[in-house]
Amino acid sequence: MFGLEAPALTFGWNFGAVGAASIVLGAQITMVSVATSVDPVDDNAKGTIYNQSRIVPIFDRSTRRHVIEGDFCYICEVIVYKGSKHCRKCNKCVERFDHHCRWINSCVGMKNYRLFVWTVITWMVANVVMSTIAGFVFVNSFLESNLLEHDIWWSSQPICVRVLLGFKITTHLSIFIYQIWLMWFHAKLGEIMFGLKIVHCIY
Repeated sequence: MFGLEAPALTFGWNFGAVGAASIVLGAQITMVSVATSVDPVDDNAKGTIYNQSRIVPIFDRSTRRHVIEGDFCYICEVIVYKGSKHCRKCNKCVERFDHHCRWINSCVGMKNYRLFVWTVITWMVANVVMSTIAGFVFVNSFLESNLLEHDIWWSSQPICVRVLLGFKITTHLSIFIYQIWLMWFHAKLGEIMFGLKIVHCIY
């Protein structure tokens, strides 16, 4: 964005593009930071998993089929809330566990579900903004528009630049489509597991 599209736009348009990109990127960083700051751990398990002197038991699947049976976690060694699940990656029980998200490096459960939804929304908006700016430059490069700087450093390689822009647009739109599916999937999952509809998750 800052090395390809912004230099191509004329004065005023380039500041607008950089400003829009900076706002959505700032929103992304903020939401990811907030989402990762919330610990989704089951309150009943909090006292045991953060006990530094505690020896964590090794779960033996030959004796028990599931880590949690009858609402008792055999790793955290406490009774947890119904719907909680022990995450193998985080090694802790998460209340109303949804999934472990590698993008925010945290589990998603009841406590941070809404924040996760908002994080995905900011990613979607960022992809729309980025693909729109790239598309604007891409289209105008064929029109010899006065909105573009024609004496910039890559003007001698228009084919390469258009290929890069096309690749960038395709990538952003592909991620956007994936995020739409992600929102729909987790909205349905949230409705099934938590009794929450997507509008309730957001507000």
